[in-house]
Amino acid sequence: QMSLKEGEAYAALREAVASQIQEMKVCLESQEARERERQWLKHQTTGELDENRLVDGITGCKTVYMRRGQPEGFAFGRQQHPKRVTFVMDISGSMYTFNRIDRRLQRLQEVATFIFESFAGFEEKYDYRMVGHSGTGPEAERLVEWSKPPRTDKERLEIAKTMEAHAQFCYPGDHTLEATM
Repeated sequence: QMSLKEGEAYAALREAVASQIQEMKVCLESQEARERERQWLKHQTTGELDENRLVDGITGCKTVYMRRGQPEGFAFGRQQHPKRVTFVMDISGSMYTFNRIDRRLQRLQEVATFIFESFAGFEEKYDYRMVGHSGTGPEAERLVEWSKPPRTDKERLEIAKTMEAHAQFCYPGDHTLEATM
């Protein structure tokens, strides 16, 4: 269970990106709806005349029609495997050092919260992991592992706290490129 202070801390992170979370959920839902939508199938022997193939029809081609339907190879409207996404977070010492000036670490924690909240409920479509890089190394902190997104607000807050703690005590340096590999 979360304490009242922890609950307020996570609520503040979530509130800062609440409208963006809603927008992202709408985008993810519309993508799902678009995948189920029927498409125009061209080069058919029956259906509506395809105006782009009139010359082909005059020369005797039989496949000058188009009709609405599911494309060939369409797997019953279900994605076979989730799309995999890696989020690479900069949790280097500079993030902690300059946080008091421009709130960059706090914004990074808000981005992590945005990711957690936006992808919640879409686990069948999207699988993500989150790594933090710093002077310690390209995968200095494995924040979220494949197929193991944080389920509760407490787990999500712990990841945000881990990001801050690592940034506070890590070695200086940058492993951005290596972390993306």
